[in-house]
Amino acid sequence: MSRCAFDKEHQAEQRNTFRDIVRELSAALAKGHSCIAVSDDQQRLLKESALIYEVDDTSLTDVVRTNTPLILENSRLYLQRYWHYETRLAEQLRYKISNNPQHHNNLEKLLDKYFEIQTEKDWQREAAMKVSQQSFSIITGGPGTGKTTTVLKILALLQEIQLTQVSPAGTKPLNIALAAPTGKAAMRLQESIGEGKEKLNCSDEIKASITDSVSTIHRLLGAKPASPYFKHHADNPLVYDVVVIDEASMVDLALMSKLVDALQPDARLILLGDKEQLASVESGAILGDLSQGLPDNTIELKKSWRFKEEIKNLALAINQQ
Repeated sequence: MSRCAFDKEHQAEQRNTFRDIVRELSAALAKGHSCIAVSDDQQRLLKESALIYEVDDTSLTDVVRTNTPLILENSRLYLQRYWHYETRLAEQLRYKISNNPQHHNNLEKLLDKYFEIQTEKDWQREAAMKVSQQSFSIITGGPGTGKTTTVLKILALLQEIQLTQVSPAGTKPLNIALAAPTGKAAMRLQESIGEGKEKLNCSDEIKASITDSVSTIHRLLGAKPASPYFKHHADNPLVYDVVVIDEASMVDLALMSKLVDALQPDARLILLGDKEQLASVESGAILGDLSQGLPDNTIELKKSWRFKEEIKNLALAINQQ
């Protein structure tokens, strides 16, 4: 066998192995992952390709200018755009987590107003306590645990804190946006918010300051026809002080990154969802990953109120017979 033939055969073997790795990455993306782990041998092979850009601490600024389709970072292989989504999202959330709002002196008193004293641990109250002091929060829980009820009370609580602040320029209500991944989910949330507002233990002014208009995330961001880009982004941010996203387990990495990028630096973001629910079919099971990676910013509602209400209705029906 000639040296030239060996080289060609060896190069063909390398290309086939490279293709295998890329196919593995494609399969992982289809399953909702944003990257794959690669072995030392695979890394050595990948680094020989002009299609790969290796990221380290000294090259983070240069990666923005590269046109290579694949990014290798810390034994993980990404498609370039997913690396950018993940990196940008992490940067934005780190900023929010490190810039929480100031503690309010009357917080405990306000919590007592919206949450009745219970003999057992009140997870909804715990959620309100945590969320009211954070710029980024996740409220997770299964069906019937009261995620919508809880966030509605939190919004009333935040508005009350806002409107009781003393400011020479006066105070304005918080500008609140409610959104969900799909039109169906948005309609469900809108109905729940509209019904729940009337039950709140607060003034009509506070109730009126909480919007019951819910849009899809794409409409909120200003989707453009036949374009992956939105009207609102870092250079043209949304005007809202508080943004609530329902059914967040359905939001993929790309959309979450674009949403967070479009928020004002001091805006609050509250994600609602069931971390055990089937994740988005697109790449990045974002809610589960975030709740696992950010436990201090995650509160799980563990008590099901729906089951209790169903038992109560059944008992009433039996008594009426």
